[in-house]
Amino acid sequence: MKNTKNHPKKLIYLAIFSFALIMIGLVLGLLFSEFGFNKQYNNSNNFSSEAINNDYKKINELSTKDFTEVNVSLSNQFLIFYTNCDGISMEISPEQAISVATSLDNKTFPRPLTSDLLSQVITHFNIDIISVKITEAKDEIYYAEIILKNENKILSLDTRPSDAVALAIKHHKPIFVKKDILSKYSHNICQ
Repeated sequence: MKNTKNHPKKLIYLAIFSFALIMIGLVLGLLFSEFGFNKQYNNSNNFSSEAINNDYKKINELSTKDFTEVNVSLSNQFLIFYTNCDGISMEISPEQAISVATSLDNKTFPRPLTSDLLSQVITHFNIDIISVKITEAKDEIYYAEIILKNENKILSLDTRPSDAVALAIKHHKPIFVKKDILSKYSHNICQ
């Protein structure tokens, strides 16, 4: 006869996990419906100026005009963004370094890291990562955005560069750094 003592526990864990996935889906759905391309028509069937301005804002988020596509490497606890021999480096925590390293090496742990969980959610809900942008640097802190797309909805999220980079690498998506950040902070990494 099978031991059924752990069976109710497994059902409870499965229910909790299912509930968590449903909640993540609902939150992402609300975010995308709130921030997606929402056309608003006035009585004469023309686009309202507010809707057009919102769409231009979304298009600007997609623009890479003032950005340079970069490669990424990791050296100890330094995340390095580079083009040819010019690069910038930022110090990251050991946990962030592990997340980026596993993405770069295409490895996994027995249990998922946070970036693995987010990657699964992105894949499960058919969300496409368009790109990652390093947008700002203040007091040795770098700021990034991850641009997501689901159907015709675009969402730009503020994020830590290391989190966004780990996801971009996992999904083979481009990473950009603002040109003025590269010109101000880059140094020769080939010497």
